[in-house]
Amino acid sequence: MTQEHLRRAAPRYAEKTKNDKGFLEVMDISKFYKMPSLFKTRYVKSVDSISLKVQSGEVMGLVGESGSGKSTFAKLITRQVEPTQGAIRIDGKDWLAHKGEDLRQRRRDVQMIFQDPFSALDPRMKLGTSMGAPLAYHGVSDAIERMRRVHAMLNEVGLDPSFADRLPRECSGGQLQRVVVGRALLLEPKLLICDEPTSALDASMKTQILNLFLDLKTRRGISMIMISHDLRMVRHICDRIAVMYLGRLIEIAETEHLFEHPCHPYTQALMASSQLEVTGLDGAGQLTGELPSPIDSPTGCGFHPRCSSARPDCSKLAPMLKLCQDDHYARCRYWDALAQPGSHKTEYTAAPHSVVD
Repeated sequence: MTQEHLRRAAPRYAEKTKNDKGFLEVMDISKFYKMPSLFKTRYVKSVDSISLKVQSGEVMGLVGESGSGKSTFAKLITRQVEPTQGAIRIDGKDWLAHKGEDLRQRRRDVQMIFQDPFSALDPRMKLGTSMGAPLAYHGVSDAIERMRRVHAMLNEVGLDPSFADRLPRECSGGQLQRVVVGRALLLEPKLLICDEPTSALDASMKTQILNLFLDLKTRRGISMIMISHDLRMVRHICDRIAVMYLGRLIEIAETEHLFEHPCHPYTQALMASSQLEVTGLDGAGQLTGELPSPIDSPTGCGFHPRCSSARPDCSKLAPMLKLCQDDHYARCRYWDALAQPGSHKTEYTAAPHSVVD
C-alpha cells in the first residue's frame, strides 16, 4: 500500500477535528502484519483503527494487558514501523510525509524511553559518550559542547556529572533510567513516549523516576505518552488515560473521572484486579481466560468472551467508541447498565474521534 493510499484515511477526519486540534493527532491508524499461508491470507491486527489526540503539555496514559498493542502503537508514533493505514499529525504537520534526511532531522522531535535501561545502553560505552551520541548524530559536532550539555543534563535528572565517566554496569537500574531519560531530553523533543519506564525498577527507584517525570511535566511542559501496566502510576502522573484491548481503544477519559466512573467492563476488571480503592467496584467481574489471538479476533465486541456481563448480541454487534459522559468515551453497548453508582447516564452520541466498526 502506497503512502498516498495511507493518506486517504485523513480527509474524512478533517471536518471532525478542525475545531479540536491536538499537538499529536492520530487518525484511524492501523498496523496489520501479513501471516504467511498457503491458503487464506491472514493478518495479525496489532493496532486496529485507533484515533487519539494529545494536547501540548499533556501526559496521556496508555494501559492494557500485554499483547494489547501498546508498544506497537508507540513504534508507529516514533516511525520505527510504518502504518498499514491512517494518518499522524504532530504540531499540525503530516508526520508520515517526512522521508530520508528530512525524517532523520525530524526524529529529534519525538523521542522514546524504553522499558529496560540496561538494554538501551551499550555496555562497553561510557555513559557520557552514550548520551552525547544523539547530539553528534544530529549535528552537534563539537565534542566539548556535547560534553557540556551532557553534564548539564545529568545534573537536571538528579545525577552527578561524574556519572559521564561510568560504565552501565557501575550503576543501578534507577540511575541508568535517569541517564536514558536525560539522553532523550538532550535533543529537546516535543513529544516523549515512555514504554513501561518503571517496570524494571524496585519500589524506591520507581518513586524517584516518577518524581522526575512529574518535575519534567511541570518544568518543561513536554507532551508525553506514558505506557504502563501500573494503574497506580498512571493515575499519579497522567492527565488522561486511554485503555487498549486487542489493538483497539475501548475507553478514554480524564484520569480522575476514569477512576471514579469506569464505564467499560474491561476497565472495571483491570481496576478490580489491581486492588485499587475505587468506589463501586465490589461487583466488578474479574478477568478470566487469555487475551484472544489478534489473528482470529472474536466477532462483535472483542471483549465478550471474557466479559462477565456479556449479552447475546455482544458476540454479533461490534460497538463504536461512544460518548457516555462528559469527555468520557467507551466502546460498550451497555455501559449505562454497567455504570458505577452515581455515574451520569446519557444517550450515546458519536465521539469527535470515534471509529465506526
